Amino acid sequence: MKNISIILGVIVTLLLNSACNKDNLFHHCPNCKSLPEIKEPSFGYSFSEGDYQYYSPCFNPNNANQFVFIFKDNVRKTQELCIYDMSTQEKKVLTENDNLLFQPKWSSMNWIAFNTGHQIWRIKSNGDSLVAVTNSESSLYPAWSADGRELLFEHSKNAGVPYNIVRYNFNTLQADTIKDQTCNLIVCNRNNTLMALGNESRDSPNFKKSSIQAMDKWEDIGNEMSNGGNRIAGIDWGNDESTLFITRRSTGLLRYDIANSKEHQLKCSCDTRRYGYVSVSPDGNKILFEEYDAFLTGQGAGMAEENCSIHIIDANGRHDTKIEIPN
Repeated sequence: MKNISIILGVIVTLLLNSACNKDNLFHHCPNCKSLPEIKEPSFGYSFSEGDYQYYSPCFNPNNANQFVFIFKDNVRKTQELCIYDMSTQEKKVLTENDNLLFQPKWSSMNWIAFNTGHQIWRIKSNGDSLVAVTNSESSLYPAWSADGRELLFEHSKNAGVPYNIVRYNFNTLQADTIKDQTCNLIVCNRNNTLMALGNESRDSPNFKKSSIQAMDKWEDIGNEMSNGGNRIAGIDWGNDESTLFITRRSTGLLRYDIANSKEHQLKCSCDTRRYGYVSVSPDGNKILFEEYDAFLTGQGAGMAEENCSIHIIDANGRHDTKIEIPN
């Protein structure tokens, strides 16, 4: 009887250890420190920014060495839409604006669409032909069709729910509005298959799948309900229609397998590190992503600084490298 008890104890211990290891595989974050608990009465941590911030990368679909991004200069108090070439290590400024938001998108026709406030503009990748696409109400999150001739975006009359999807054709100069489809963060792959976040919120979304040819029909792909602390911040297609790459605030950079609705962690998050927008290279082998790193400033309880940089990593999660972009 004693031997049976010992054996059962060993089995229970092994099962517990296995469960813990599985949990740690997904949640444990080495070399990532938590912020200490604030002992004084406060409303939580207050975050400031350093002098230079690098946001919202998006690959050139025709050249995996180039990407567009937003540079924020807190010294000069301005923002710039820029292109960086990793092969030449050169930065080119396309335009300057104080209210660049969200992730710019680069088309196969070498136009770049971006948000200035709640309006969408486009500019050629050589810096020519800056022109407004929208000029009223609220239009967000541009996404190009595979051939670069159509631009998709979310539109709202009151900068809130419901958002409708608009498809604008630059050849015909016609805009089609797909009503009753409230989606966030639309992405389009080379087959013109669309993926977006439904349920009107990135805090409790489900994935929705459609195509440019049938945008009035959307298929629910799994239920990804989560609380606001683990919201989806970025999304992009992998090299085929079976994989997405996403970021969640609490669990990090993830590969999402559509067929079985499973997430596989590539980079983990913690109090002092989180991830934002992502972009997958044209060949599907590399991922660009925002990394936010925070540290205590020593200027008082609850005072911390958080800075954003752009990193590149292999699609299998290896060889994470911070891209050193000149100011």
